[in-house]
Amino acid sequence: GRSLAITMMKQFILRQLFVLLLGATSILAADDEQPSSSLRGGRNLQDRLIPEARIIGGYFAQTRRYRYFASLQRPPYFSHFCGGTLITPTLVLTAAHCHKDYEYFAEIDGRRYLMKEQILHPDFERVGVAPNNDAMLVVLAEPVVDNGNNFMMLNAMPDFPSPYTPVTAIGRGYTN
Repeated sequence: GRSLAITMMKQFILRQLFVLLLGATSILAADDEQPSSSLRGGRNLQDRLIPEARIIGGYFAQTRRYRYFASLQRPPYFSHFCGGTLITPTLVLTAAHCHKDYEYFAEIDGRRYLMKEQILHPDFERVGVAPNNDAMLVVLAEPVVDNGNNFMMLNAMPDFPSPYTPVTAIGRGYTN
C-alpha cells in the first residue's frame, strides 16, 4: 500500500535525478592543455579521431588543476579503486560498478572525506563489461571545505560540447 507507493516515488525521483545529472554533467572538459593522444594525421578533426577501447597515455595534471576530481580510496592503505566528480559539497557522482560493501573515503583536493551513503541508479544492471545505468551518488559524511566551491559545473546546453570536439578525460592511472 502506502510504503510501496513511497518506494516507487523515491525510485521515480532518483531516476529523474540521474537523468538530470548524467545529461548535464560530464567529467570531460574542453582540452586546453595538451593535444589528445587519440588524434592522428588527417584533413579534418573527424577524420583524425581513432576510437580507443580504453584511455592510454596521458600526462600528470598540474597540482589542484581538477579540484572537483574525487579519488575513492579504501583504508587502511588508502588505495585508489575508482574516480568520481564532486557535484555539490556533499555529493560525488561516480560509476555504480564502484559500489562497495565496506567503508571508504573520497579524497578531494588533497583531503579525505568519509563516505556516508551510496545511492545506486535504480535501473543499474551489472551485465558484462559495460553495465547498464552505471551511475551512483556517493554522499559524504561532511561537506567539502576550502576548495573554492570548485564543483563540476552542470551543463544545461544540449549541443555542447559538439560532436568531434577534443576533450580531456581525467582520472588516475598509468601515463605510459
